[in-house]
Amino acid sequence: MLKQSPHPVFWKTRLKTLLAVGLGLCFFTCLGGLLLGSVGLLGAFGGLCSPWEGALLLALALGAGWVARRPRKTPPGTKGGCGCTASETAVACNLGVFSEQERRAHQDLGRRIFGVSYQLDEQPDGFDIYFKERSLLPKLELWTEQERRCCPFYRFNLAEEGDTILLSIRGPQGSKELFREGLQTLKNEIR
Repeated sequence: MLKQSPHPVFWKTRLKTLLAVGLGLCFFTCLGGLLLGSVGLLGAFGGLCSPWEGALLLALALGAGWVARRPRKTPPGTKGGCGCTASETAVACNLGVFSEQERRAHQDLGRRIFGVSYQLDEQPDGFDIYFKERSLLPKLELWTEQERRCCPFYRFNLAEEGDTILLSIRGPQGSKELFREGLQTLKNEIR
């Protein structure tokens, strides 16, 4: 029904940063031992490492720091290094916010809601959906709350107009097509 947005992997950068900090601390411990030992202040602890080991630790710390801080290259025509185009990123839903059980329940709720008779009016930036069954209001409230979790770019508004419930769905460019695809998928699953 909805497109899954890519999740950025930020732990790689965090681990590289920790490696750089750890190597830097080793270098300064080694360098401090060499300097203080050379003036006779550390006595037996003056020779924690040789100058070559200290230079190697410094080179490793600087290299790891450079790798952790350099900007990631993104393929041409993409945004954010996820391999997706800017328009896909702007309207991609994240089904990962649901557990497997929650996702199935959300899809079942959508089938129950959109399996009843409704009127769909297309608007320039979304849809107005009219339901004649007032008993759907609690289900629509739950569905829109869940939909906000996975698709935060959508703006939902529920209103009661006499015996009719109006669900207005609005969003940025491209979101209308995404909702239309999801609605068509639901219709196909209901048949």
